[in-house]
Order: sequence, then structure tokens, then C-alpha cells
Amino acid sequence: MFLPRFKVRLSNLHTYYLEMPKLIEFLKNDLFTGYIQIQAEGKNLMIFLDTGQIINCLEVSNNDYRNITLEELLTNIKKEEFVHVFYLPENTVLFWANLFTGKILYPDLSTEFTDANRLIQKLKRENLTGWMEINLPMEEKGIIYFQNGEIIGTCSSWRKWNFQEGEEFLPEITERISQATFDVYKLTLEETLENNLTVENILSFFQELISALEDIIGEKEFFLLWRHKAIEKAEKYPFLDPFANEFEYKSKKIIYEGTASEKELIDGLKEICGEIIKERKLQKEISSKIKELKEKYKLFIEKAELLELFKV
Repeated sequence: MFLPRFKVRLSNLHTYYLEMPKLIEFLKNDLFTGYIQIQAEGKNLMIFLDTGQIINCLEVSNNDYRNITLEELLTNIKKEEFVHVFYLPENTVLFWANLFTGKILYPDLSTEFTDANRLIQKLKRENLTGWMEINLPMEEKGIIYFQNGEIIGTCSSWRKWNFQEGEEFLPEITERISQATFDVYKLTLEETLENNLTVENILSFFQELISALEDIIGEKEFFLLWRHKAIEKAEKYPFLDPFANEFEYKSKKIIYEGTASEKELIDGLKEICGEIIKERKLQKEISSKIKELKEKYKLFIEKAELLELFKV
């Protein structure tokens, strides 16, 4: 996995004085698209966000990559590390968040037997999602990135690895190719979509949705309605039982200390919110009230099959 250099939003923040949960919450509320990099001793911790939604957390150490939860990532942060925040181009954040899953597709190709320009056209026709590494003489190197066959950008050693969107600087790379070797990698974006359905994202989404319902209905009436519904559904979804102290919504916040699976959390909260919306005929009010929420959690809503909640 090699990330080129992207536009910096924040740099050299120190964890001695930085409260990471507040930084993450700020970026989420700002509908930020990009990633947070925490330079820890011997490893990097990375959080990828798409319009404010956390889509992946990684621990990178000695070219080994593994997915971790946000909670695990935060517990690994010490008080003497640096934090940087980078923008990512819209519509490609899944690509960068999933870059570590890349697998070699065509290894050790050479200009002796391969025409570089024809290879690029072939990768376009194959709708490649991945990248092509070009190793040039004098230790120069260029990389071409593809998403569904479209070249989304390039970077190169002579441009100090800065990411250049589109094909503007592609000729700079191809014109240098006389003797070179190529490696082509392929990745699958669906693997990152699975990471959207985390407990953290589930609670974050439903906290905002429940808060919106409370605003429409009124705090006292909503409290009684929610409690009644939760007791009704406690047998089917034990975490909702108000006497079990696993799930509580209070003062616009969800407090959750249960062990329910991600699917059970989604199904239970979807069912109780859906019934409240339907029985109170709130479809139009809730749909107009949470346009920003639908944009912020677009990928999560699609993956969790929650679109029906917003049908008028």
C-alpha cells in the first residue's frame, strides 16, 4: 500500500494536547472526506472518512495492514504522537481506504515485451480498479491509478509523490518510458463497504435519527413513546429492554453497553424508529428534516438497507 501525497488540512498536531474523539467528531460534523494519520512508534494508525462517515480504520506496521475498530485505534494512541489530516478527492475515498487489499494482477512486465500505452488501454477496457506501477531507469517511478477503467490520477517520484487528479500528467510518465518494468495491481472496493456496518457507525447514525424524531415529537412525549416501544420489543431485541441497562437514549446521546451483534442493533433500531415514523405519519417531516443526515451516512444507509425509513 502506497498513498501519494494529498492536500493537507491539518498537520503536526500533537496527541499530548489533542483530544482525538473531539477531532473526529468535528470532522464528522463537517462532512469531511479524507483521512487522519496518527504517526505512532513503529506504525501508523489511519481513519478514513467519506462525507463525515467513518468507512475504515487501519493499523499499518512494516508493510502489514489490518483493519481495527475505532475503539481499538483510540486505545493505541499515546501522548507523544503526531496527527495529520489530509483531503481526498470526492468519489474516490473508497479506493484509497481499500488500497491495502490490492493483489498483483500482472507482475514483472517489461518494455521488452510490453507496449506501455497499449497496456494502459487494455486496463481501461478491462475496467480495472487498481493501479499500475512503472519502474524507470535512474530509480524514477510513476504510478497510474484506475477506478472502473477510468484513470483517476497519477503520482511520480519527480513530482515528489504529489497526487495529480485525472490524466493531465499521464504524458509525463508515458513519455519517459523506453526501458521500464511494470506491475499491475487489482483491488475490490466491496470489502471496505462491509466495514461501514460497525457498532460505532450504527450508533452514530441512529443517535442523529432518534434526535430528529425527538425534536419533531417533543422531548417528554418522545421519552414515553420510546420507552413503551422498547418494552414491547424487549423480548425480540433484549438490548432495548430499558431495565437491562444496555441501551439508553438521553440528552441527545446514546449510551450503549450491550453485546448485541451489528445486525441485531440495526434490525432493532430500524424497527422501532420505523414504527414511530409510520404510526405518527412523520414521513414528510423526517424526510425534510434530515437531508444532511442522508448525505452524511449515504453509504451506510444503502449498505444497512435503511432507505425505506425515508420514503414519503
